[in-house]
Formats: sequence, C-alpha cells, structure tokens
Amino acid sequence: MSENTYLLNGRFLQNLNGWTVNDPAVVYSAGDGDDHYGVAILPTGGKSIEQAFGVQGVRLFTLHISVKAVGAVLTAGQATLSIVDGNGNTVVTANLVAGTADTWIETTYQYGLAEGTTYTLRITNVNATGNIKVDDLWLWLQLIKRLARV
Repeated sequence: MSENTYLLNGRFLQNLNGWTVNDPAVVYSAGDGDDHYGVAILPTGGKSIEQAFGVQGVRLFTLHISVKAVGAVLTAGQATLSIVDGNGNTVVTANLVAGTADTWIETTYQYGLAEGTTYTLRITNVNATGNIKVDDLWLWLQLIKRLARV
C-alpha cells in the first residue's frame, strides 16, 4: 500500500524499518488486540525513535500521530515530539498528552517547513510512568484552497 506521506513506515505495519531507535529497549509490537496493528513501544527514561526526512518548497505540513500511555495518564512533558533541522536547531517541540490511560489519542499538528535541509522527527518517552505506544505517524503537505489565499 502506498501512502502520500514524507515519512517511511509510519504505520509500523511489520517492523521499525525506516526508524532509528536510541536503545534496544524500544521495540516493535504486532499490536495488542485493539485497532492498531503494528506499533512502536517506547519505554520510559528518554527512549526514542527518530527519522530523517526532507520536504520540497516552503509550505504548511500536517503531522498526525497516535499515542497510547500504558497503565497511566500521560501528562505534559512526559513524552515529546520534536523536529530538528540539519544544523541541530529545534524547529518544533510539542508535548504528547494522553488524558486517559490505555486509550489511543490521535493528534494533528500543523507546521511550516522549508526545503534546503534535512529534518529529523523524534518521538521521546521522557519520563512517563510506563511505556508509551506510537502509531500512525504521517506528514502530509497541507493544501491551501484558493479561497484561503485571499
């Protein structure tokens, strides 16, 4: 199946291919009986996954992510999403928040990005009480309708 996204294997259908993990404790899971089949599991303590990507033009992009905190509520600062440019400058930082334990929370963000650099998207379990599960990472070009340009 081909998806129109700037990220590779954001659905983690069979593995973590395309993603760099910072610790062997970060693992792939085929799912846990819910609607998400194939997820990345990030243990607490700064464990992360990341992927480099590039974009064309200077445009607005939509980033989608699904997060599930296992066994506890995920509060601000316990898990983060960041985008860093090729010079090491942080372009985006966002807190991932799941207000209910063991429930998938889908979130979308909109960011302006420009070509000319390689970006790195990083998802980190900073210090959540337990594991967090991540799935459905997509980065799409946000089309601007003609009416929105006026």
